[in-house]
Amino acid sequence: MSTDIVSLNFCVNQAKSHYGGFGYLTIVTLVFSCSSIILLQYLFATDQISLWLHCLLSAYLFYMIYTPLHEAVHGNISGKVVKPFNYL
Repeated sequence: MSTDIVSLNFCVNQAKSHYGGFGYLTIVTLVFSCSSIILLQYLFATDQISLWLHCLLSAYLFYMIYTPLHEAVHGNISGKVVKPFNYL
């Protein structure tokens, strides 16, 4: 059992040594997906796209929104550089 804990701690320490930069692409993903949801709402409200297409695209974009929020919970967006972005 103790061997498993030692190997797990080793893996965690190795992973921590490889991150630390700011996650610009994560922020871009969040901004893109949120603005696309707003655009889809406008297109649906003005009858430019159908309901099924709106639902399909919205489901995918909501999944894209989940990713940056999940990374922010773990503190992976700003890493060690800029801590104020972890609230996103």
